[in-house]
Amino acid sequence: MIPELFRNQQSDTIVECSGEVVHILPDDNHDLDGSGRHQQFLVDVGEDVTIKIAHNLKFGRAPVEKGDHVTFKGEYEYNDRGGCIHWTHHDPAGRHEDGWLEHNGTRYE
Repeated sequence: MIPELFRNQQSDTIVECSGEVVHILPDDNHDLDGSGRHQQFLVDVGEDVTIKIAHNLKFGRAPVEKGDHVTFKGEYEYNDRGGCIHWTHHDPAGRHEDGWLEHNGTRYE
């Protein structure tokens, strides 16, 4: 599904997918809009598409490492580098569909 969204340059789509962690990025330590800091890493989702996961650290850090397998549900946003998944957690305000991130049998939501 994500490779198709990428090819069609679509955004604002809730997806559920999995893949292999191929690179760990530094945390996004900017909290300019109050949404919180984000754990960031790149995941190969197949068909030569790699996406960035931006998981809000308010909802726990997943101890992912390069080569690990992760499963996730969140909102896909297109960019020319493969796209980004955010909202990998529940929405305390109840205005957005809940997402999650699973790693080694633990769900972070």
